[in-house]
Amino acid sequence: MSEHIKYSRDGKIGTITIDRPEKKNAMTFAILFDFIETVQHAGEDDIAALVITGVPGAFCAGTDLAWRVLRRNRFGRSINHSGGAARVAGIG
Repeated sequence: MSEHIKYSRDGKIGTITIDRPEKKNAMTFAILFDFIETVQHAGEDDIAALVITGVPGAFCAGTDLAWRVLRRNRFGRSINHSGGAARVAGIG
């Protein structure tokens, strides 16, 4: 469990909630590792079912790609993934 991954239990039902609404619950690698640890913890708990959900707004947008903000394209030019297609194309 962590800041963005919550675990609760109600009787025999465990619930894991992804709680990162500002990023539509997108996961960084650190959050993914916390999620996996929480699933393992839930598996050791005496539950009959496990519900995986996200805070309202999105279940999970996938991987948070913000960590890839600056890379180099195949021509060696810097590209900014957070700036949209114009920056990737080098015209922004």
